Amino acid sequence: MGLGLCLLASGLLPGPAGAQASAVVTATAPAAEAFPQIRFFVSVDDAQGLRVPALPPTSFQILEDGIPVPSFELRETDIGVRVVYAVNAVAPMRRRDPLGRTRYEVLREALIAAWDGATGGTQPDDVSLVVPEGALASHLTGHTGLSDILFSAEPSFSSPTGYGLLIGALDYASTPAAAPGMESHLVFLTTLVDQPVEQDLANAVAAAEDLGIVLHAVMVGTPEQSLVLEAVRLREAVIASGGTFTVFDSTRGLDDLVDFLVSRRTRYEVVYDSMVQTTGTHAVEVLLQADDLVGQSEPATFDVRIQPPEVAFVQPPSRIVRKTDNPNVPLTDIPPTTQVLPLLLTFPDGHSRPLTEAQLLVDGQAVETLNEPPFDRLTWDLSGLLETGRHRVQATIVDRQGLQATTEAVMIEVEVIPGPQGWGALRPAALPLTASFLIALAFVGLVNAWVALGRESTLEGGPSILRPLQRARLGARPRDLPPEALLIPVRDDGSESSAFAWDGSDLLIGTDPSLCGLLLDDPSVSPLHARLVRRAGGNCVVRDQNSVSGTWVNGEQVDDQGRTLQHNDLVHFGRSAIRFRMTTPARLPVVRFHPRSSSTPETSK
Repeated sequence: MGLGLCLLASGLLPGPAGAQASAVVTATAPAAEAFPQIRFFVSVDDAQGLRVPALPPTSFQILEDGIPVPSFELRETDIGVRVVYAVNAVAPMRRRDPLGRTRYEVLREALIAAWDGATGGTQPDDVSLVVPEGALASHLTGHTGLSDILFSAEPSFSSPTGYGLLIGALDYASTPAAAPGMESHLVFLTTLVDQPVEQDLANAVAAAEDLGIVLHAVMVGTPEQSLVLEAVRLREAVIASGGTFTVFDSTRGLDDLVDFLVSRRTRYEVVYDSMVQTTGTHAVEVLLQADDLVGQSEPATFDVRIQPPEVAFVQPPSRIVRKTDNPNVPLTDIPPTTQVLPLLLTFPDGHSRPLTEAQLLVDGQAVETLNEPPFDRLTWDLSGLLETGRHRVQATIVDRQGLQATTEAVMIEVEVIPGPQGWGALRPAALPLTASFLIALAFVGLVNAWVALGRESTLEGGPSILRPLQRARLGARPRDLPPEALLIPVRDDGSESSAFAWDGSDLLIGTDPSLCGLLLDDPSVSPLHARLVRRAGGNCVVRDQNSVSGTWVNGEQVDDQGRTLQHNDLVHFGRSAIRFRMTTPARLPVVRFHPRSSSTPETSK
């Protein structure tokens, strides 16, 4: 009680309003078998001992070891009730009333009427009926059937035995309850006890308290008898256990008592995740703050054994080989670039619980941290390991309780083998390259033969033969045989660079070395930009090959028909400029006039 009052005084909980009444809040012993999940039940009774239903979860606060639980689930649930009816049918029960009925017959009629009116719940109850001769019914699943059993029973009305029946009936309420959280009640229906033994009553009350059984007493007798010392002792004993004391009134019956017992089926079920980190005994308290009720339960304790988890690598590799046969693969991309390291996680205390973090350490440095599941597979990034070496690898995990575990360190060698360099890089491709070279050489010979045949046919005046494109034969200016033209690169400042000789073969110009004979290193030049062709008449024509930036001659764009080049023409392929210069410029025709003679006129050219 002191902790709740301190919280109220400190302002952590709202204080009771003027109209608020005290409630009796009772918490069962928490179940910790599914730790860290804790489950227990709470009952709330008003000052008259009546169950208070339908309270919202916001009316409650749960404290674990004095610390508020941040999140919990609370719901009202029907779990049934256990009731043991102990009818002390001894000799005083044979006394008759003015109508000639025995006390036992009146009590039996009241019990049967109350049982017949009892409503069932969603969950089965646990009901027993005991008399001095023994049990008439044991652990029935409800009040149905008790009436017939009691009506057919014939008591012997034996001599009084003090509180022997009360002590014996406790056995039927002491067995494990049919459902967790089920309340146990024992109703002792008796006349004023003759030959009482005060110690027997004390023992019965102590046993009921240890077993969590609530005692109720219904005394069959006159109101004056309820005032004698032994009746007062019985009243105090049952009230101390949390039960009720009633003087039987045949006009009122026992409906109220049975209805009260049936109302005990319902309790509040509380479930939360514990945050305790140490082995031992821990306490749970419940604080109630409703609109018109305030109360606090006594601490309910539970014991738990907690140990840190254990973690280990599952068959970690002792050696990882990163290798490639491709010399162009960067060191960071040599496979494998990652290594998955599975983990085996166990909880030696038997309480499996979720993890909140897993971390992979390599040479003492964290290389991967996981904050979300799954936590049983860590991935080692190998792309940063560029040299062969041995590495110390460990993993750490943290569970929901904040307990940490670390694997044993394992040594893993990572060997990095890059692709072959120099001649070694060419060795695997030597045979394919040789075969390709021989095929290309044969193809060039075939093309040259075809070109030569085409030239001969053209020179002899035969029909034109379509010749395939061939790579131009460019080189420095020949000393023994002058080329047909020179192609001279022109710089941006107008100066000329070293000239290339053109022998008259078809010439492709661009940036693609697999297609073009004249390569121009300029981003404005297309892969296949233009074509230089020598016509049969000796003229040279340049044609654009659908380039992006176009081909220009002396500032004029070349159209689809091409343009005949003249000596010293400046040709632009994009931004690259080349001067076209004939080695033997064509001579212009000269017309000569001779004087006319008197006999025969003559004109020569």
